[in-house]
Amino acid sequence: MVTHLSLMAVQVIFAVFPIAAKIAFREMSPWSVAWVRLAAASVILLVWFGVFSRDRVTRLDYGKLALFSLFGVTINQLCYLKGLSLTTAINATILVGMIPVFTFLMALALRREDAGLLKVAGIVLAFVGVFLLAGPGMISMETEHALGNILLLCGAFGYSAYLVLARRIMSRYHPMTVVTWIFVFGSIAMLPFAWGEVRATDFPGLSRSTWVSLAFLTVLASIVAYYLTGVALKQASATLVAVYICTQPILVAILAVPLLGETITWTMGIAAILIFGGVVLTAAHRPPILTDVEP
Repeated sequence: MVTHLSLMAVQVIFAVFPIAAKIAFREMSPWSVAWVRLAAASVILLVWFGVFSRDRVTRLDYGKLALFSLFGVTINQLCYLKGLSLTTAINATILVGMIPVFTFLMALALRREDAGLLKVAGIVLAFVGVFLLAGPGMISMETEHALGNILLLCGAFGYSAYLVLARRIMSRYHPMTVVTWIFVFGSIAMLPFAWGEVRATDFPGLSRSTWVSLAFLTVLASIVAYYLTGVALKQASATLVAVYICTQPILVAILAVPLLGETITWTMGIAAILIFGGVVLTAAHRPPILTDVEP
């Protein structure tokens, strides 16, 4: 139950993420927002690590965490934010829905998980729900959106790799320790790409709403969301964690009812049934036992 509550909380946070990000984008560029978010989270997490952590990370594991951060933070964030600016929101919804597919195939190829009828059915069902909710007739395959689509797929692949590769290291360390170094290494790797935009940002002139948005993106959408994901990875398969991502668009649609005055349609209802049905089927497949040994 804790695992599912953690994963649902993460998706609620990420459902609000685009709203907070768009507020910050009024006065900051996407990459400057991404780096400031990571850097601020890194500072907070390093303080936690120095004061509260009892973990002693090995040199080999530091190298692994640096690699995992490259996939889960640097590639994921750079490709997602840049890709989103070059394609449509509908395309982004569909392509982000590929994360469970990539995660399952990667876990299968690396022998981190086994295949099963329930798991495959769950992934397919959840993706069909996302496809239906986004509106298949509105997907744009225009040449002008090709680069954005490719970048979104690269970002999705990066996060999938993070979920699969980071799962086993969670058995040796506290999830917050893993998140600390994921963000520290990720912010360092992202700095060369974002430095020009960060320097151009007028920080003293930022409005209160932008600072509030940055606080949300730092504390909730970074520290809390990645920590809860780590908690879930200790108990659940990487594929199940990824399938929960498919609930994001339906949560956004639900939030739009009270916030934007929108109404729930039959399409939304059917999509919700498919998505949550896919989550249930994937959860019914038992994950392999988590061990301290990594191949």
